[in-house]
Amino acid sequence: MLQRSALAVLLGAAALHGPPALAQAPKLLVAAGFGESMTLVGGANGTGSGGYMAVEALSPEPLWLAGDLYAGLVLTWPAGGCGAGVVPCEVSARIFFLGIKVRVMAPVPWVGPFVELGAGLSFGTLTTLNGAMVQAEAKGVIPHWQWAVGLAVGPHHEFSLSLQYLEHNRGKHTCGGIVAGYAFPL
Repeated sequence: MLQRSALAVLLGAAALHGPPALAQAPKLLVAAGFGESMTLVGGANGTGSGGYMAVEALSPEPLWLAGDLYAGLVLTWPAGGCGAGVVPCEVSARIFFLGIKVRVMAPVPWVGPFVELGAGLSFGTLTTLNGAMVQAEAKGVIPHWQWAVGLAVGPHHEFSLSLQYLEHNRGKHTCGGIVAGYAFPL
């Protein structure tokens, strides 16, 4: 009789605790913010500014190590800064991107600092014009490295604030963003 009572208490506690983490649905992180493009061409200056938008498929529960899929859009227009008398002057990006990344997050309740590293492809155009001498452009499919640092905040780390960057060796260009996001359960 005591064993049946103990088993009933354990099953009742398990039922109140909720489903196991493996049964929970993944999350969709939607993020947007200020975007900037910078040239990696030596001797060239100037930036482009605009917007950075991304979505990510996240693991069901915040884990200290997780693989995620991501996709997004960076649109920037020339913001100048190439120097006095430099014509033409343009640093801009108009790309759609996607890839896979790994997130390492400190297992801290409510505020989880994280770093990310990934690889993927960008589709579109990256342009650097800094006078008649310095020019770099990449069009079409452009491989990139993705890296980010940020904080995931909330009881289930559903809010995020991060610095996101895409490094493009072809086209010698970096696109980045200061983005805020929210993770919706699917």
